[in-house]
Amino acid sequence: MDIEKAKDSIDRQFEKAIYSDIILDDFHPVRVIQSLKSLIGIDIDNPSDLLVGWGNEYLRNIDQLPQNYYSYSIKKSKETIVLSDIGKYILLQDYEKCIEELQDLCVVSDGNQIFEYLIEFSCNYNESAIPFIWSALRANIFLKNKYTYHLLLMSIKILFNDKFKKVGLIGGFERSCIFESIKKTPLTRQEKINRYLENSNLNFNFDVDVFKGTVDVIGKGRIAILDYLNSCNIKFITKELILFLDGCRMVLKDSSKDNHLKVMKILNQVIEGKLYVEKNW
Repeated sequence: MDIEKAKDSIDRQFEKAIYSDIILDDFHPVRVIQSLKSLIGIDIDNPSDLLVGWGNEYLRNIDQLPQNYYSYSIKKSKETIVLSDIGKYILLQDYEKCIEELQDLCVVSDGNQIFEYLIEFSCNYNESAIPFIWSALRANIFLKNKYTYHLLLMSIKILFNDKFKKVGLIGGFERSCIFESIKKTPLTRQEKINRYLENSNLNFNFDVDVFKGTVDVIGKGRIAILDYLNSCNIKFITKELILFLDGCRMVLKDSSKDNHLKVMKILNQVIEGKLYVEKNW
């Protein structure tokens, strides 16, 4: 597929994902499409027709929010806007005040600093929100800030839902992959964020003594993940598989060679055992 045609398709997929009328959770379409985009980007010069087509099919029957759902009146913002006030109002569970602060901040910011603050806040108060907010930040950069408020509003809503969620084997592994990626990504607030994440380590709590090596990331690199997906029947590709493989991609991109063999073993064991299903998240 032509690069520009693929980008246009992914842009449209992101818009549909952002306007999806669906519960905000670990499998929200924004997260899935962001991961899909990253996997396609492994070979950016040859965008995968199959994966672009999978994204279109995945979004086809998801109900959409009204186009004015994210609209708000732009007024003159306060003279002093304090980023940490967003966190203060989240802790106070004052949703209306929090959104007012967010709207004021969006008038003077491209959003990336706000996303970074929300990641830092989540490190301290609600780690379960980090995967969504990290996906939202990466999507915002790809979309050149076109949907900044939309993605930040969803991130805030995730943070207001502070219910404890037990993390399964695959969910824990993916979350540790995301933490590793955050630690290796240059960010304005990197020092503070990394201080919170310094004790987080990749979750290798798998029985990985035996594996067949279907996906040879040691020999071929990350392209082996893309080759595997392109070899799949489209009906067997699931959102869970996309999220899991993107987690592996993050680690293979940024981590040490010692981790690569461990990730390869886990990747193949999970694929061979079809362990990536939702119940394991």
